Amino acid sequence: MPQATYSELLDDPMWKAKRANVLWLADYTCQECGAKDVPLQAHHTYYESGRLPWEYEDDVFRCLCVPCHNYFHDVKKSIDRLIGGLGCRTLERLKVIVCRMETAERMARPDRDETVDKILREVCSATRLGA
Repeated sequence: MPQATYSELLDDPMWKAKRANVLWLADYTCQECGAKDVPLQAHHTYYESGRLPWEYEDDVFRCLCVPCHNYFHDVKKSIDRLIGGLGCRTLERLKVIVCRMETAERMARPDRDETVDKILREVCSATRLGA
């Protein structure tokens, strides 16, 4: 039996139920820009090989409006192109920096923007140093 395409998987009732739950948990609001009463999508924050789209915990998803979802994927493509040629040591340093950024986001401190700016400066520095 041929494997289903990703588009076909998104027609599966299991996916439709997962998507509906993701949107419900977010109160039908874009978790990036706060938009309501707009078309919303369930965005996977990551994928793992061999898992079906609905085989993830709810916290792996973000409810995003179409413009925010498209923006995320455009930025991700750009980042993938930027880091594609970096060596392992530099990638490991970037991983640490991204973890720091995630921690700053979670802390939601008043000085978060300064913290993010500082971390971004570190990313730029790390990418100039190479591996």
